[in-house]
Amino acid sequence: SRFGPSRIREVSIGVEEYSPYLDRDLADLNFFDAGDIPLPFGNAQRSLDMIEEYVDSILEKGKFPMGMGGEHLVSWPVIKAMYKKYPDLAIIHFDAHTDLRVDYEGEPLSHSTPIRKAAELIGPHNVYSV
Repeated sequence: SRFGPSRIREVSIGVEEYSPYLDRDLADLNFFDAGDIPLPFGNAQRSLDMIEEYVDSILEKGKFPMGMGGEHLVSWPVIKAMYKKYPDLAIIHFDAHTDLRVDYEGEPLSHSTPIRKAAELIGPHNVYSV
């Protein structure tokens, strides 16, 4: 999963830039790729802290972050940072799994737990899983 973001970049070359529904071209929008955050491999808590700090810094600059690909657990610090800025945050979660576990095989920092953590933070009524 750690190679997910680079794979998304690799295949994004083939993304159609024009939307007939919006009658807009993606090239006309302002966006940037912040790149990967160099994380300490094997240190989940420090990695999560670094992700949250990085997203905080993006939000402080008036930008709206969007993360794609990779390990599900990295959603948790992004959600925490977004919630600090947007206390009325709601989440639309697309996944084959609910990710609502307290832990997975005894590990609370697991790919199976971020949506539960998010629901506990923002309220389950603000989480929509598809």
